[in-house]
Amino acid sequence: MFLVKKAYRQLALRYHPDRTDIDQKEEAKTKFQIIGKIYAILSDDEKRKIYDDTGTRKKNTLHYLISYIKYIFRCYG
Repeated sequence: MFLVKKAYRQLALRYHPDRTDIDQKEEAKTKFQIIGKIYAILSDDEKRKIYDDTGTRKKNTLHYLISYIKYIFRCYG
């Protein structure tokens, strides 16, 4: 859990809309929101168990978000 929190904080600081250039604010806002949603799943034991068991938070939802955050972690970890 420590690594999830650490990665979340690093990414949240990197993509916080108030800390980016004006021309990148919309992209940063979208990424920041995605990171927040994924952290909400990974930091909640019940939601994390559901994701671990099924691959999604609920049937056919948020799967693309998890894939996206894994991509971000790989690229910018």
